Amino acid sequence: MNKFIKYIFHLFIIFFMNIPYLRAQCEVDAGEDIYTCIDAITGTIDTMQLNAIILEGESPFTYKWEANYHTGLISLPVITASHFLNDTTLLNPLLVESILSNNNPLTFTLTVTDNNGSQCIDSTNIVFSHFGALPDFLEREISLGDSIEIYSIIGLGIPPLSYAWTPNYNISDTTISNPYVWPDIDMMYDVVVTDSIGCVNKFTGTKWTIFVNPVSTEDIYQNKSVKIYPNPIDATTIIEIDDQNINQNIGIEIYNNQGKPIFKDVIPSMKNYLIGNKIQENGIYYYILRDNSGRIIATDKLIKER
Repeated sequence: MNKFIKYIFHLFIIFFMNIPYLRAQCEVDAGEDIYTCIDAITGTIDTMQLNAIILEGESPFTYKWEANYHTGLISLPVITASHFLNDTTLLNPLLVESILSNNNPLTFTLTVTDNNGSQCIDSTNIVFSHFGALPDFLEREISLGDSIEIYSIIGLGIPPLSYAWTPNYNISDTTISNPYVWPDIDMMYDVVVTDSIGCVNKFTGTKWTIFVNPVSTEDIYQNKSVKIYPNPIDATTIIEIDDQNINQNIGIEIYNNQGKPIFKDVIPSMKNYLIGNKIQENGIYYYILRDNSGRIIATDKLIKER
């Protein structure tokens, strides 16, 4: 074999002997983006494992997870991966905590070093959904034949949100945030809200208990002893109670057209009560008068135009 052939053969051997090292360049996949649910009330997080994998490289490997989030706080200006993961030196650590107060994604970067000193880097995003329902159990009273708007009390979540009200009884739409209901018996309505990544409010939902007064709206409006004037209301509008049989303090409640209370007070036995200065914004309102036993003695509509 002449020298030229020997030289070529030598290069050929060297090339193929180094192929394993060429193929063993470090390569890592940090995994798909992760979505996790955090209870906005308790701060409890859905624990989960990051799903990174090694594609190429010579073991053993070392791992380093990093993240930097600027909070803007003086006491804790920057938070890092160690605030979220149980161990930043594992390939697949557990996501066990979050101190973020919003729903923005946070980037986690994984650096892998193989046995030859080769490094490879990849990153993944973690989206934290802070989501929950306030434990507010609301009660309203309506007259037979009336309707009222009910609503959910939900904090944060990643929109769009979906709603499921129960029961499906005398309700305008069980899938919207603010349906109208007109029960003819005392009824409790409950809602479960789910955000766009599948997080569900931790409390069962917002429970509305609607008590139905058996006296019809028509009958109540015919209480001629109670007058309100002028209406549409202005700063001089009064409620006048001209009934000799009513010699006790009367409770008054004012609601907006969504059924939310805006004012409560007691009308003393002087019979006349200035109500015009209790409502500031234009709109349609309703007042309810109750006697000492809680019985409704009058209700009517108020209109504020200027």
